[in-house]
Amino acid sequence: MDHPIVDNLVAISGLAPDRSRFLLSMLSAFPLAFLFSTLLHPKRAGPTIRHGFQLAVGMAFCYFCFKLQLLLLLLDTGMCYILLLVCPASIVHIAVFVWAIGFMSVSHIYRMYTDYNGYTLDFTGPTMIITMKVTSLACSVYDGMYRKEEDLNADQKTLALRKLPSILEFFSYCFCFTSILSGPAFNISDYNKFIDGSDKDKDKPEPSGVLPSLIKFLTAFFFISVTFVLPSSYEPFFGELLQSGLVKITGMIASISISSVGHPSFLQMSNGGIRTLFSTSLVTSISCPL
Repeated sequence: MDHPIVDNLVAISGLAPDRSRFLLSMLSAFPLAFLFSTLLHPKRAGPTIRHGFQLAVGMAFCYFCFKLQLLLLLLDTGMCYILLLVCPASIVHIAVFVWAIGFMSVSHIYRMYTDYNGYTLDFTGPTMIITMKVTSLACSVYDGMYRKEEDLNADQKTLALRKLPSILEFFSYCFCFTSILSGPAFNISDYNKFIDGSDKDKDKPEPSGVLPSLIKFLTAFFFISVTFVLPSSYEPFFGELLQSGLVKITGMIASISISSVGHPSFLQMSNGGIRTLFSTSLVTSISCPL
């Protein structure tokens, strides 16, 4: 027996429990993002509170979806932060990359060994997101604390970190609830600007993210429905179509083409069930006031 809500969703939809937990987490991110963008707007809440909210909700999502595998994600990120603290700036990007890619690789190899050709949603998904985040962060530290200013290009100057992030900033960045489950990854400089509100143009009104989010959500819902209805109703043609990945690609293109706020959204589908990956643009695009 799982949580009653999960059990009901499994009974109604036929989704496996792991996918049901994942879907519930992604759907709950919408109202939470709306609350974050309104009640915890930078004008009403400081960076510490906003970082804390992102971290708490992100870790709650991970525990709900992956249970004690959350500890493995904490091991991964914790070791990366220790490396940031103890390694010289000249090699920090190499050290963090070796650890992160090594941890991710071992995790995937173990998954293949224990669940070969399976499709269980586990901590290896967030591990890939974390790997992208911590390696980009380490490179920003290397650029900002070791390399000379004149050796950096324009993008590197913008993203370079002149000091290490605090432990709260680091873990909030890694476990940001709008990206920890399905991405996308982004640079910590952009994330900190989003948290403290410095990314906003004070001379212009903030755009609403409600309509772009709704359009993306409905697009994702449409293609999710396609994967449920067509394979069972029109086999073998649509089963082969889905197996070929055409609908998956079409869904990604449609979602990306309508993205007007935040990062492009995407969803991933599979034959014989479904894995929904609403990109955080479905969530972060609503992180603007009405």
